[in-house]
Amino acid sequence: MDSIGESFQVTTELGAVRHEQTTGCEGGDPLLSIVMAVHDGADYLPAAIDSILNQTFSQFEFLIVDDGSDSATKEILSQISDSRVQIITQSQQGLTRSLNTGLAKARGKYIARMDADDVAFPDRLERQFQYLEANPDVVALGTNVVYIDRDNRSLFMRRLPVNHDEIIKCQLSDWGGFLVHPSVMMRSQSVREIGGYDDSFRYAQDYDLWFRLADTGKLANLSSPLLYYRIHGKGLTQSRQNEQAQCREAILNRELAKRGYPTSIPLPDPYRIRINDARWMLKASARDGYVGTCLKSSARVIRSSIRDLALCPWLIGKCMFHSVFKTKL
Repeated sequence: MDSIGESFQVTTELGAVRHEQTTGCEGGDPLLSIVMAVHDGADYLPAAIDSILNQTFSQFEFLIVDDGSDSATKEILSQISDSRVQIITQSQQGLTRSLNTGLAKARGKYIARMDADDVAFPDRLERQFQYLEANPDVVALGTNVVYIDRDNRSLFMRRLPVNHDEIIKCQLSDWGGFLVHPSVMMRSQSVREIGGYDDSFRYAQDYDLWFRLADTGKLANLSSPLLYYRIHGKGLTQSRQNEQAQCREAILNRELAKRGYPTSIPLPDPYRIRINDARWMLKASARDGYVGTCLKSSARVIRSSIRDLALCPWLIGKCMFHSVFKTKL
């Protein structure tokens, strides 16, 4: 497993991308197309762009779909001078349609996804490209990811199933997709054969895509973490949870019915994540060696334990009262 630091440093100043590389495919198509959609993403966009332009694999085109962003985001995009980057501007249409816009422009043999608030490890594209070249039966390849907060602090590493059958089994639980969307690299031909993302799903479009791609080939995850996956209050999955859950449920019910399952499959405990559980976060951060997060989670556990202890006399007294007088708690 790659060694992972407690946090990372963003080396590029806001919008000042410093690259002069080309795709190395003059006169022909690039080997890889990276598709990113952004809407009002100025806070984290420079780090995301920088992490792609500094990849060890350089033979790509980088398609950034500006989905009706504000002036701050447009200013960042306007300062990019790298010849591999193409900015596609449109009125706000949402993530699903924006991604399909990017897919329609993509010329590469492979398509890699990237989000505007995440950070790719330097060798992410190279390692995924090599794997797909060596495994022609795999149509979509994700990776393990390190969750980070808004201040770039590493929280824990999410461990995902690595082989096709295990991924599908986990996706038939009620926990959604088990390829992390911005970590995925896909075969362009396979994505186009199934018609890209389904516009009828405003959210959970990736969950739907993985199932449909699985009908054409295999899904896989690399066991190494190759993406820093950011969680913050502005994230899509946090700000629209109810609508996303409805889309996810519709997809899950469709796939369960197709396979003849009456209900969802229980998810194996090693693949469960409990971000709001301080005790789980303490164990996960300690396991992965993230000292700062471990100490912070320890403090939360201690505070919670103190509150529990303070409640004990009151709870005991209440139980005794109800026991004596035979009333309901």
